Amino acid sequence: MITVKNSYTEEEARIFVQECERSFFERLDRVSGDISENKRINIIGLTGPTCSGKTTMANILINKLNGVGKRVHVISLDDFFHDREKLDLMNKDGEIDYDSPSTIDTGLLADCAEKILRGDRVVLPKYDFLTGKRVEGDVIDADDNDMFIFEGIQVLYSEVSSLFKNSDSYKSIYICPRSEIYVNDKLFLPNHIRFLRRLVRDYNFRGASADFTIYLWESVRRNEDKYIMPNADSCDYIIDSTLGYDINMLKPYLERILALPHSKRGNISEREYRSIADAILEEIEGVEPMSRKYLYENSLYREFI
Repeated sequence: MITVKNSYTEEEARIFVQECERSFFERLDRVSGDISENKRINIIGLTGPTCSGKTTMANILINKLNGVGKRVHVISLDDFFHDREKLDLMNKDGEIDYDSPSTIDTGLLADCAEKILRGDRVVLPKYDFLTGKRVEGDVIDADDNDMFIFEGIQVLYSEVSSLFKNSDSYKSIYICPRSEIYVNDKLFLPNHIRFLRRLVRDYNFRGASADFTIYLWESVRRNEDKYIMPNADSCDYIIDSTLGYDINMLKPYLERILALPHSKRGNISEREYRSIADAILEEIEGVEPMSRKYLYENSLYREFI
């Protein structure tokens, strides 16, 4: 558990934020350094639930691998979705659940994985979300300098992990908040921290209202508990992405976002939305905000604010 003081001077806040940043990047650097020094590894599975820091981890890893002369190819597992026409047929009675393992074309993924493991030419797919169809993506003739990062929550699906788990050339990374934060006499659990991050991220970068994010969250968590969390500890590297300043940094954004009226975008009543929003506002009341000006240029929090 990370305990945060109730009040800070401006200088103390700056030092605290930058200590959190430094400690987090040391964790990322240890993992990326270990992988870059292992000559056998050329395939990495990078996974974690929503708002955990996968993008930041990928960037650190890419920079480290580029520094030792590797050509890095980041492959989103979303590009292996079946065409929407097939997904519609598979989900006649409801909305497509893009977090379900059945949405991934594991046959195509297996074919690409086998070619990469053998060092053969591979034609990667690219999923066009506007048309709902896969198109041809990059064509790669891999050699010893090529590294492949398969990124997505699907890395932990047994249908995906089984393609790589017996290979000496593969390592998996799981990143997620795992520590609790105790601030202003309130305890914030890791999944709740991610929820608060997502409320801010979705509003700032995806144009989503708070009530729509709240509406989606139950489904997001249900899929995480079913497909991700039970398999997390099987990964080779586990990185805790809780940052001690999480609640302090999010507070001013949450106050502004949750004060907005119900948008009617999600299937959630105005009464339910207001109840959840007011509960969060009560949780963060009295928490001292901290400025984003103290963040590193490549901070995880650039993904959210």
